[in-house]
Amino acid sequence: MQLLGVDPLQAGNVVQLLVVLGMTVGWISTYMFRVANKDMTYAHQLRDYEKQVMEVRVVASEFIASASG
Repeated sequence: MQLLGVDPLQAGNVVQLLVVLGMTVGWISTYMFRVANKDMTYAHQLRDYEKQVMEVRVVASEFIASASG
């Protein structure tokens, strides 16, 4: 950037700003993609919990059905 007549300190600040902005935009885009696809930790935990609850209910209903009949 010195060839363009830009002060080296100012050029360093501009490059650092561009790197930070690029990384921030990249992180936000991956976050939004995971949210849109429900690929977040909370969504996984909720799905696992619901699956386990349903498994317990099925086992309990089978136990009740076998005990009563």
